[in-house]
Amino acid sequence: MLAAALVLAGCGGSDGSADPPATAAPGSDDGPLKAFPSAYGGGAEVTGARADDNAVLVIIDTLDRDAPLTYDAAADVYSGGIRAAFTDELDGRGRYIVSNVSGVIDGGLPNTVDGSELTFGSWIHFDGIDNVTFFGQSAPRGGLTLHRDFLRVVRSENYIVRYLTVRPGLIQGTPIGDDRRSTPIKIGAEGVIVDHCSISWGGEKGLIAGMWRENESLKNTTVQRSLVADSATLGFSVNGGGNAEDWAGGGNVTWHYNLLAGKHRTPNLGGFDGLGVIQNNVVFSSGTKLATVYHGTPQVNLLGNYYRIFTRSGTTLNQWRDLGDGAPRIYAAGNYYEDDTGVLLSGAPGEDNRILWQYLGAGGPLPDRVFADTPNEPSVPGPMAHPAPLLDAAEALDAVLDDVGHNAYLDDDGRPARFQDSYDLDAIADARAGSLSFRRYSTDWVLPSIPEETRPASYDADRDGMSDAWERRIFGDLSEGYRGDHDGDGYTNIEEYMNQVDAL
Repeated sequence: MLAAALVLAGCGGSDGSADPPATAAPGSDDGPLKAFPSAYGGGAEVTGARADDNAVLVIIDTLDRDAPLTYDAAADVYSGGIRAAFTDELDGRGRYIVSNVSGVIDGGLPNTVDGSELTFGSWIHFDGIDNVTFFGQSAPRGGLTLHRDFLRVVRSENYIVRYLTVRPGLIQGTPIGDDRRSTPIKIGAEGVIVDHCSISWGGEKGLIAGMWRENESLKNTTVQRSLVADSATLGFSVNGGGNAEDWAGGGNVTWHYNLLAGKHRTPNLGGFDGLGVIQNNVVFSSGTKLATVYHGTPQVNLLGNYYRIFTRSGTTLNQWRDLGDGAPRIYAAGNYYEDDTGVLLSGAPGEDNRILWQYLGAGGPLPDRVFADTPNEPSVPGPMAHPAPLLDAAEALDAVLDDVGHNAYLDDDGRPARFQDSYDLDAIADARAGSLSFRRYSTDWVLPSIPEETRPASYDADRDGMSDAWERRIFGDLSEGYRGDHDGDGYTNIEEYMNQVDAL
């Protein structure tokens, strides 16, 4: 079941009755253990901290971004601010990052900046730290929102990032051209999954899942259930550093079940030779181009997306940039496309979805040789063996709007619950109404009200990142540690606890 109900299901009763095992969440499938039960696509088998048997727990216990970490040797736990939680090397150990606080973490960057003023040391930036799982759903009601700040992760592999809101809000009418210095979340290399994040108020792009301009490969990456809005452009996944020799290899890149509301790049996808999938996204665009495929020879499946375009122009289509260095193999089917002239594609079987494509720049239809009659398949076994269930475009509209963005948390009793801030709720309501009120470079960005809460001491007395109440219900006592695997299913105990949100 893809659309999440706004009620709690299978979470135990208020009388303290036992919860069912979290691994019974809907969305599970057979095969190798996934990042979490509802993970699909290129990043489905990312392990995050689980890859390191000596991974350490890091608890964010303050909204002071720059608070240093302190180490509790008895519990083998670090605690402190979010910047150090991500960027300190911690003797090369993998890390599970959780939060015992909710609210806005203000990076303190000025509201109006020139791109050259934003150095990589200005925000949460790190390079070469592997095996990380960020559990944003661990925070109390309201979760964590980064403001006047960016999260930039490069040349770092094996990452799981779930339930985080990033709203830099620095531009105030002046876009920053260098996407390395103005993108709310830039995360990439090999093995990344970004799930249920809310991203807006960026400069050049909203979310880069890849290694664009970093001279590294892009491989095994998923962006899912995320809400990207009100940035200059929206989504981008591309290999390497911008030269033809950087575009070889890579692939297994998927964007599915996302709401992309703004101008264009919904998302760009290319610069690699492997499989890329753009599936069941809801796209509300006022801009000039949709998904642009370019560089290398990517095999692209464009399936069951719902496009609502508000300003029709000759370039309000998906595009291929032909640089003479390769050719894509594009399979497009089941997409819904409507603009201000009417419905171009209804999403019905048998429609010719090739009409959604044209040359970048010169315009005009693409030649038949770049299109495939059957879906592209992965060239090697691996994470693409966990494809996201394919919905038709109308189903995707409802399923995405029912469950997208930073919308879940675990309460003090260790049970999953819903919360979504007013900005995201307005964006979703806007899409349900068939309109697009959110425009890029707003001059009146105002942060929504976010609850500022701290977990009580009784929530996690043994400092293992899991609610004591939940541990007693599931384990019977507090003797289990966060790295253990009580039921032997492969997920660590802390993953079992956090994966409860998959059953919502």
